[in-house]
Amino acid sequence: MSEVRTVVETGERASNGVLPRQRQKAYRSAVLDELAELASLTAWTRRAFPPLLHRAVLAGVDPRSIAESAGCGVAEAHLRWHNWADPMVHDNRAMALREYLLVHNALAHCID
Repeated sequence: MSEVRTVVETGERASNGVLPRQRQKAYRSAVLDELAELASLTAWTRRAFPPLLHRAVLAGVDPRSIAESAGCGVAEAHLRWHNWADPMVHDNRAMALREYLLVHNALAHCID
């Protein structure tokens, strides 16, 4: 990742706008590494959001505030939470129906 930033910050380019040949391979590799890191972070965020939303609603946080903090609307937050929670409520050991309904209702009532 630092390789990409270094090239961008220093503006290291030949007069035709292309990196010197010996640096192209390293630059391509650094760009691909950075993209892989970002994809990994995105995947982690998608997995982490629904349980965090669930706990926040149970703690009394307004669903609109949660969605805004996550950079999405309440409807999208509800859908993402539902996709995570629905399988869990079918397995009674993972989540009680009452808990599921509390969060569902709180989210549903905030959808515009």
